[in-house]
Amino acid sequence: MANDDNSDLSKKIYLECECTDFDHTVRVSLWDWNNYTTPENSNPPEMMVEYRLNNHESWYERVKSAVRYVFSREDIVYHDVMIDNHGVDKLSSLCRDYKMATEMYELGTTK
Repeated sequence: MANDDNSDLSKKIYLECECTDFDHTVRVSLWDWNNYTTPENSNPPEMMVEYRLNNHESWYERVKSAVRYVFSREDIVYHDVMIDNHGVDKLSSLCRDYKMATEMYELGTTK
């Protein structure tokens, strides 16, 4: 049963890589807990992109990598996720929902 003061309108999608490797998965979440009835009960929506990264290095190598990352942005490692048309459709839909939630939030806070 939804709470009238703070309804949860959150959504999550998982984008899996076409290579089917489980390590190549991205979770995109839309966090929206608003009921849009009063500005006091509303918070801006948030979209989060989360990667599943397995690091098989020893603890010492992970600390060394973290220190290098903090002091030198040149060592950033990127991971690829190749999404298919279905994944693009899911992502587009979530982005539309985020845009709509943001517009509703802005309308509610300008009253």
